[in-house]
Amino acid sequence: MKRRRKKKMKLCEAVKKVDFKNISEVVDVFCKAIDNNEVIYAAGKADPLAGCGALSDMIPDGSNLRILNREDGLQVAAAWTEEPEGIEYFKTPLKLFLQMLVSGTGLDGVIIDPQDAACFLPKALIQRIIEPCVFDIDEQPDNILVNQAIHFAVTKHANQNRKGTDIPYITHPMAAMQILADMNADKNLLMAGILHDTVEDTETDLMEITNVFGPDVAMLVNCHSENKKRTWDQRKASALEEARLASHRLQMLILADKLSNLRCTNLDYKTMGEKFWSRFSQGMEPQKKSYNAMREALADLANHEDSRREYKEFADLCDKIFNTEPKGE
Repeated sequence: MKRRRKKKMKLCEAVKKVDFKNISEVVDVFCKAIDNNEVIYAAGKADPLAGCGALSDMIPDGSNLRILNREDGLQVAAAWTEEPEGIEYFKTPLKLFLQMLVSGTGLDGVIIDPQDAACFLPKALIQRIIEPCVFDIDEQPDNILVNQAIHFAVTKHANQNRKGTDIPYITHPMAAMQILADMNADKNLLMAGILHDTVEDTETDLMEITNVFGPDVAMLVNCHSENKKRTWDQRKASALEEARLASHRLQMLILADKLSNLRCTNLDYKTMGEKFWSRFSQGMEPQKKSYNAMREALADLANHEDSRREYKEFADLCDKIFNTEPKGE
């Protein structure tokens, strides 16, 4: 007797059953849908957000992507797992949609089935879902593209200095890249380290990163870029949520950035004492709260051989700088 093949559950059915608090389950559902070549129905024919043309260019009929502005300041796309009624939309492969959303636009994520289950996939979770599909190391010798990324970052950060100093800003992304190298990061992750502030702090467009360095690098950079139009509290809250949802590689990038910052903070704080915090509009307490929360969000890195040492240094610096008695003047 032949075994009856188990019927594959369609994404529209799985979305109704999945526990969206269970991140592994969510990732599994969407990865299976990508493997099954499922499609998504994205809201279109509205005024697109500037910089979202990349996704429109990938759609055969040139449809625009409709942007929703949430109360918390996030800008997101809307998409359905089944053909929606009364909504202008374009139909596109799920893999293509998610990849271009995170590597080709500055959006913060997508709301799935907004008139029904209404689950929200932040960009870091999308990156985690799509990462296995786009992770591809270029066959060129390691130094060629990495050196190209260094030159790119040096040009983009020209004439920028570190906050409150005359130290060229490029020293920070260079330090982040070195920390990633110490964690035996792959080439794409090294490039993301040197490029991680280009979209957030310069005039660089995300598609420029995608076109030159590929979608994997672009997604990593995008998922570690803050939207400066939002308030400080909103940005830090989103950054924490993204860190909790992030893939191991994205968490390594976040750690490299934060550890580089804390190394500099530790040196300057030793010299300046409490005056150091005048560099920051928010003062010391919000910084303390943010870094301690980020330490918790990245705690899984302590369980991996490649990141254990750097995570311990980060945690130790958090304690040394923020969780001891204040220094004198």
